[in-house]
Amino acid sequence: MQKIMMNITCINSISDCLQMCKQFKSSSFPTSTKSGDNELSFFYRGESSLNYITQPSLFRTSKYNQEDKLIHELILEKPEEFPNYNTNMFSTLAKMQHFGMPTRLLDISKNPLVALWFACKKSIINKQQDGKFIFIAGYPNLPNSNYAKILSLFAFNAFKSSLNANDLYILRDQLIQCGVTLAYKNGEIDIKNMEQDYNYYINSDPIILPDYNTERIKTQQGAFIMFGNNSEDTNCSTKSIHSIKDIDPYGLEFFYSITSIPQSKKSYILSELNEIGINESYLFPELEHTIAQLRIKHQI
Repeated sequence: MQKIMMNITCINSISDCLQMCKQFKSSSFPTSTKSGDNELSFFYRGESSLNYITQPSLFRTSKYNQEDKLIHELILEKPEEFPNYNTNMFSTLAKMQHFGMPTRLLDISKNPLVALWFACKKSIINKQQDGKFIFIAGYPNLPNSNYAKILSLFAFNAFKSSLNANDLYILRDQLIQCGVTLAYKNGEIDIKNMEQDYNYYINSDPIILPDYNTERIKTQQGAFIMFGNNSEDTNCSTKSIHSIKDIDPYGLEFFYSITSIPQSKKSYILSELNEIGINESYLFPELEHTIAQLRIKHQI
């Protein structure tokens, strides 16, 4: 999908942010407001630097082509944390993301004020830079959707640029184990259709709604963009790196718009957010973050 143009300059206050959200929602989107059973929904993301490349943490490392090795090594180290990883791969990736593991998931929120806090939060590295606020519109999928299951399976396995007959039957068994809905022909799974569907799903960047099974994700009203293997190079032989850019990107599954937040306004906006209870201890309910907020409050 594509970038949505809006008559906006920058965000200087909570009021500006909410007004721009209203404008974005009233934009003329190029397609209908439905995709299958999914309603068009709105999400937001904030980043402390306007120059920050908006992409999942995995793609910001030099180990992105070792994704499957990182995943399986963590499972081997802590098997008790991931008892059902074979049948619930997306939740496994979401849990890994929650605790700081680089994954192909990009955090977004249903709440614009949560995104606004992240765009304005203090950063030692980016404290002198303007922030970035991203408006996103798309059709979210559930964690048990084919999108989530197939892209998670892709993450768990070493990438192959082409699949031979034996690979396809192994893939069939893996998809069945993951609970993916497959098409049948003459009473058997249609392998050709399966391969086409698999390639379609791994080359998509869907919005996925997670299970709200932690206080943090409930509070932050979180969701994810799950980046696939999109690449303008159809002969790409690696898991490709791409991002949300301030130009029309290749193949993203959502509409978006980007605006800035002046560095000089960040402290003011954070104080506004704090007045309505949006601060570190609220967004991160774990004890260490509550203590951090108290230290800021008392300047210790």
